[in-house]
Amino acid sequence: MTTILLLGSGELGREVAIEAARLGVRVVAADSYDGAPAMQVTPYRRVLAMTDPAALR
Repeated sequence: MTTILLLGSGELGREVAIEAARLGVRVVAADSYDGAPAMQVTPYRRVLAMTDPAALR
């Protein structure tokens, strides 16, 4: 299965996540706060400081 990582999970990311899931792609939504819009439509989510390179590993 193909997996994509959305760095920033706002409204646009939410729409991308919905369409990607419809195509059978696993979407991991990442943002600096829990409950970002794309996180509401995928079970795979990470809350992290996106400006911290170590957190992105």
